[in-house]
Amino acid sequence: MDEGGKNVSATSSKPRESIHPMWVVITGLLVLGLLSWLALALLWQNPDKLPGIIGAIASPIVAIVSAYLGIKVGNEQGLVGTAAAIQSRDRAERNVTAILADLPPEQATKYAEILGVPVAPQPPPPDRPDPGK
Repeated sequence: MDEGGKNVSATSSKPRESIHPMWVVITGLLVLGLLSWLALALLWQNPDKLPGIIGAIASPIVAIVSAYLGIKVGNEQGLVGTAAAIQSRDRAERNVTAILADLPPEQATKYAEILGVPVAPQPPPPDRPDPGK
């Protein structure tokens, strides 16, 4: 809590920084180009080995960049789906509450118990004496 008595979470005070996917692709291409150039410079006299070496260099870089982008896109889609599910649930709860409020009390209590909605205790009917007395 802060001085004003309000709850402040650690994530709300610090904006979430994110790497743009284009920078990941550009960095991967630069590293791939640099390592390919280095292999070409070292093996310029024996070009038969270059395709195998460049393939061995390129495969892990491409796999890492692809995995990063796949995880990033999947996470963003998951967050969107989670937010939509929460909104849908809240809307359904409001609708059920509104429907139960329109029912007569005895029917509303019955359906609220079936749905697991908390219900205020009902006083006993006036024609029966209270069993505790």
